[in-house]
Amino acid sequence: MRRLPAEVWLEDAGLARRVAIQNASGNRQIWQVLDLWHFGVEVTITLPDADQIAIADPADLQRIFMGDG
Repeated sequence: MRRLPAEVWLEDAGLARRVAIQNASGNRQIWQVLDLWHFGVEVTITLPDADQIAIADPADLQRIFMGDG
């Protein structure tokens, strides 16, 4: 996953507003798009309990991020 075709849309201040990553799998091409907004908005984050945390196997990253089963 060191190289994936991607497009990034930046706003005038240089912040990323949209990131699109392309994955070619067999005879199909899949685009995953992430839209970003509300920069600077305060949030409250509740950390999960230790037993709710799982470490992803790097071999699964393609499947996790690109939806390949």
